[in-house]
Amino acid sequence: MVERVTRCLAEQDAKFSGRRQAETFAAEFESACDGEEIVMSTPVMTNAGRYPDRPLTACAVPSADVTASETLRLRHEVLELHEQGMGTGFALDETEDPVATLRFLNQVAVDSAASEREDRPVGNMAILSVRHPKIHEFITAKTDAASGATDWKFNISVNLDNAFMTAVREGERVQLDDGRHVDAGHLFDDLCHAAAISADPGVVFLHRMNARNPLPGMGAYTTTAPCAEVGLIAGETC
Repeated sequence: MVERVTRCLAEQDAKFSGRRQAETFAAEFESACDGEEIVMSTPVMTNAGRYPDRPLTACAVPSADVTASETLRLRHEVLELHEQGMGTGFALDETEDPVATLRFLNQVAVDSAASEREDRPVGNMAILSVRHPKIHEFITAKTDAASGATDWKFNISVNLDNAFMTAVREGERVQLDDGRHVDAGHLFDDLCHAAAISADPGVVFLHRMNARNPLPGMGAYTTTAPCAEVGLIAGETC
């Protein structure tokens, strides 16, 4: 496997740096892999030198609009990404019913896993702003996970902001996007309770991630990879 991956990457490197430098790179890269100094992401190990039409990235934000009547195109795109070994990340802020959207996307992931066309299990992430009118329903969406009532293939996270956390500490209310005011502390307690039951939702601070975005001109992070190790803009891969 290491030799296959090394040969594939060296062939690409040779197009940019020349054959001699590519061969030096290949030798050093192979030695580092054999010595367990580095470990490539799974799609690199499963796809490089094996499937010329498959990507070497681990996650993508699908281009199909989750808010429009594009469910068939979205389903097709997610299934294709999963078959290529890629997970998905979604921002559900613009959806009217994020839980219904989440359950639809999760069923697509369940169907994909059952198809036996995936080379590896893939992860998925759905993120929703704490200001969304349906935030409470989203927070409790996975509390049935412990019972096994739903086969979950999605991680979910709530996007928090500084003002919300201040309101939690000060015992204040916050305004949701529909104008309603809710007790921040109670909402945060409900989030923690759901996480204790089902390990979800997690929390993410996209404004902090965007403050460290090295290429802000390309766009703002709207979601993350399935384990939230990297922020993703619309249409981006990691």
